[in-house]
Amino acid sequence: MRSALSIRGRRGALMIGLLALAHPSRDADAAFLCATTADELRDALAQVSDGGAYVDEDSVIAIGPGTFATGGTPFRSEALTTTAKLDIMASWNPHCGGRPSGPPTTVLDAGGVGGVLVVKRPHAFVYLRRMVLQNGNADVGAGLQVNYGTESAYEVSLYQLIVRNNHASGNGGGIYIAASAPPDMGAIGIASSLIVDNTSGSDGGGAYLVISGGYTSIVNLTTVASNTAVGTGGGIAATGSAATYDVSGVIAWGNTPASLRFDVPSTVASSDVDLIAPGAAVTTEEVVQLDPMFLDPAAGDYRFGNVPGLVGTGAPFNYVPAYLDDYPLPPTGGEYRADMGAYTDVIFRYGDDGGSRL
Repeated sequence: MRSALSIRGRRGALMIGLLALAHPSRDADAAFLCATTADELRDALAQVSDGGAYVDEDSVIAIGPGTFATGGTPFRSEALTTTAKLDIMASWNPHCGGRPSGPPTTVLDAGGVGGVLVVKRPHAFVYLRRMVLQNGNADVGAGLQVNYGTESAYEVSLYQLIVRNNHASGNGGGIYIAASAPPDMGAIGIASSLIVDNTSGSDGGGAYLVISGGYTSIVNLTTVASNTAVGTGGGIAATGSAATYDVSGVIAWGNTPASLRFDVPSTVASSDVDLIAPGAAVTTEEVVQLDPMFLDPAAGDYRFGNVPGLVGTGAPFNYVPAYLDDYPLPPTGGEYRADMGAYTDVIFRYGDDGGSRL
């Protein structure tokens, strides 16, 4: 299935496998499980895992608002042979009666002990959206670990996630994803997300991405900042084979030792990036180096400040989903240039003052 998100420009049309991104509804034919407590979430994940009642059915796990503590053991689902899609969609109303607009209201919190969320589903589409993953401490992918240690053959997509303050002793302080896809589909898609303040004892302080086939994997409308790696790719370390990465409309700033690193030929376009580490060949188009002047990073506020060069200079879109705070892009009958990063700048775009930007 092709993407709901299309990017147009000199690079041609690119598609990302993010389905119905801005729409709160669910597939009527999928099993629907509602989780409003940590125990209910564990039970729902077990029901879609090997041995569970819904392992071979397309499934939606809806998660209500609030903080869900892991208690030292990550939330986990493992289904090693199924081809059924799993959609974990958080930030619903209490009792999962609908999804309100606004930033994510579901927080999965490891409290500094163990990982936060682990998913192994190598032969099926995994779609994770609208949640905060924080305070993990694990060996790999402390905030989110998808298909680690498996031979992945299908797509993974993330939408409106906040991944913060996680530490891995190995690769992927915040995120570790291994994915693949058929030739006309992107293996990894990340959109409208915030990846900040994560650390890694190896590569990929914010995220470590591995692709093994498929069309172009995409990261867009995302802010990657203040992440640290002992190895390479303080923000994102992207590796793999048989495919490429396309980064567009992204702010990647203040990551150590560099914000981005690619081990396969890739493209970075219409983005604000302070440093790309040496690696495979990277084509850059309309990439700027402007301090985003984040409003209050110490308090977790990574909206960019008074930097007009980041407004309306991101990737050209015909259709995009909402930003992380759920501000939609203005409707347009033609091409529209997005703001860079995870948040729209409503001071410039809508004329609001700083107090109303969320």
